[in-house]
Amino acid sequence: MRDSSSPSSFKRLGFGAFCGLFTACATVVPHATALDAAWAKGRFPSANAQTLEEGRATYVNRCGGCHSLKAPKSKPQAEWTSWVAKMAPRSRLSELQRTSVLQYLETFSRP
Repeated sequence: MRDSSSPSSFKRLGFGAFCGLFTACATVVPHATALDAAWAKGRFPSANAQTLEEGRATYVNRCGGCHSLKAPKSKPQAEWTSWVAKMAPRSRLSELQRTSVLQYLETFSRP
């Protein structure tokens, strides 16, 4: 009979928790598609799929390092603008990172 507190049991539990969190994040924080990039380009001429994905990655890694991530669609565009303006200096985002996060969040937010 196997001891349920064995190191391998903890590893499996940790891996399962990681997979669950990773999957939850992926559904809350969507990846950009070509259609999303085309829509974003109408509002942000410099936007493309790569810059949107860079914004997503920064949002997940930098913002998610301190906060639970909100789905971009949970807030209207104007609210994301004020949140990013408030938080970018605190998280020491470069101007390029701030712009890419804002473009990502506004692309997937509510109007």
